[in-house]
Amino acid sequence: MEDMPVIDPKIVFAFHPFTRRYVGPFELAFERGDMDPLEPGRWLIPGNCLVDAPPVAGPGQYVVAEIQPSEGDPDVEKVAWALRDIPQPPAPPAPAPEPEPVPPTPEQVRQALVDAIQEYMDDMAQMLGYDDIKTAVTYADEPAVPRFQAEGQALRAWRSLVWAACYEHLALVQAGGAEIPSLEEAIAMLPVFTPPPPVQESAEEGAP
Repeated sequence: MEDMPVIDPKIVFAFHPFTRRYVGPFELAFERGDMDPLEPGRWLIPGNCLVDAPPVAGPGQYVVAEIQPSEGDPDVEKVAWALRDIPQPPAPPAPAPEPEPVPPTPEQVRQALVDAIQEYMDDMAQMLGYDDIKTAVTYADEPAVPRFQAEGQALRAWRSLVWAACYEHLALVQAGGAEIPSLEEAIAMLPVFTPPPPVQESAEEGAP
């Protein structure tokens, strides 16, 4: 069988069969067997290809083959190149606004001051070697070790004076005669703790 002669190569421009985006050009060698049997002299173009060159896509654009009405007859459709903007990703959602800080209630401020003053008294007792002020005052009525008893009595008396001063100022605040103090101001209002004078200890006495 005699080989069919090859016609001159021709450039066609392909697009993706599903996305219809422009893929690129390639050459075809048309043989006589690719002649359109219905239109002699017309060579068949492969599917998903166009003979016309696509337009040049600008920044942020892409080329797509889409079905368009024919210029001469709007009822007749044809496939032609078109430029489309590349979809931009959606902007991230704006961060939720920070909730406005809720100011503490007077009761919360009061409780915070009470807790801080309690901690302050515990620190004072720990400076004398006790676990906390509650432990220290248990020695106030125990005469076995005079030093422990003297320190327990001093801390117990000071504790009473501290709470008396606190509740006196609290009553003044509740009556509208003063503002709720800061922690530093509250500590400065407290009676000063005065340790008892040294007591002669016997050799048998130990630490609390």
